[in-house]
Amino acid sequence: MLAILLFALVLPAACMRTSDAPSKTALAEQAGATARFMAKAAAPGENPYRGYRSRHYSEARHWLCHPGQARADNVCRSDTRATAVGPDGRLTPLKTSFERTSAVACFYVYPTASMAMGANADFTPDDETVAITKIQAALYQRACDVYAPVYRQSTLSLMALDMVPGVKRMTSPAKQDAYAMAYADVVDAFMQFVGENDDRGFILIGHSQGSELLMRLIRDVIEPDAYLSQHFVAAHIPGANIAVNRVPAQGDTSFRHTPACRTADDIHCVVGYSSFSRDDPALGEAPKYGVTEAANTQALCVNPAQLVNGSTRLDARLPTGYPPVFRLILKPTDANAGPFRDGALNDAIDTPFYALPGRIHGRCVAHGGAHYLAVSIDTPENVALIDQLPGAFFGNTGWGLHLIDINVAQADLVRLATRQAKAWAASRAGQSKPR
Repeated sequence: MLAILLFALVLPAACMRTSDAPSKTALAEQAGATARFMAKAAAPGENPYRGYRSRHYSEARHWLCHPGQARADNVCRSDTRATAVGPDGRLTPLKTSFERTSAVACFYVYPTASMAMGANADFTPDDETVAITKIQAALYQRACDVYAPVYRQSTLSLMALDMVPGVKRMTSPAKQDAYAMAYADVVDAFMQFVGENDDRGFILIGHSQGSELLMRLIRDVIEPDAYLSQHFVAAHIPGANIAVNRVPAQGDTSFRHTPACRTADDIHCVVGYSSFSRDDPALGEAPKYGVTEAANTQALCVNPAQLVNGSTRLDARLPTGYPPVFRLILKPTDANAGPFRDGALNDAIDTPFYALPGRIHGRCVAHGGAHYLAVSIDTPENVALIDQLPGAFFGNTGWGLHLIDINVAQADLVRLATRQAKAWAASRAGQSKPR
């Protein structure tokens, strides 16, 4: 089955035409336009992107989520209702309130989801990117205005080709070029976002490829600029290997000046982790996430639940439906998303999400060279309920619960965003000292 799936995904990438490759001319033109704008930038400490008008992102059609869109066009204003599933299997509507702030806006970059043929997606959002944005980012709309650009990401086709034994060496240049195009789009969209949100703080949200691109944005764009550093509230970027020092002042870390968030009121900081089931066999073999290559470093793991409420209990919002491509690569027992083992019983849930209150636990663990969020679920009273979280790839590829990194602690992350937004606003008002 795995071989069939890889073939299905690899075939489009293997047939890439030269015109499918990222255009270095287009990237150069975009970089040149950025450089010309920056040459006219404001004085230090002022918004460097005030008045910036992107060729692509000044138009609402190149955003999945934008406050200027009609409600029906804004993916992040989709239904976020959830059903609470008790340990006995009883279903009740989940009533959870989140505090919303106008002082801070959120900028979300979705993970690898496009099945487009070729190395890069185009500016036309497909069903996969829309679905994953609903699953990951829509709940943040309860806390802040969410901006989510459509970007020409590196595709699942290229990723699948890169996973084929013996092919990685040949795909490496194409992968680098594909990421260059994706990153250029994210920078361009971010400039438009900051320009539109003069003097508002911002929270960065991403996952997987999105997190990797935001890591680079923090290091190369935000950290060197006084205005951006001051208005950077926090980054919630799970699903990427963020390197932090094991020993103070030693090792090549992912950031120069951005620490891990250690309390719910910390700002100018980052939350990152990779989640695995506590007993995942890949943790003793070759995990893909939760690991780093640089000496004297380990992967960052911040448990958002402990920041918000000091608990190891995760307040998850798990999707009742996955994008089609994810259903292909999940373990068969996980593909029918829902709290019941029998997919037919899951049909009784009429909300896009479900929760398992009090049953999911998470703890940052260092084991076998990996540093990760170890996730477990209490044994239910009702044997018809799942006792493992759905979200693992079949084939034991070392990805753990990568697909649900955000969902496994989603309500905790949104609550954290509201706390951090308040802390940032208070620091600006002089009620507390900024870090």
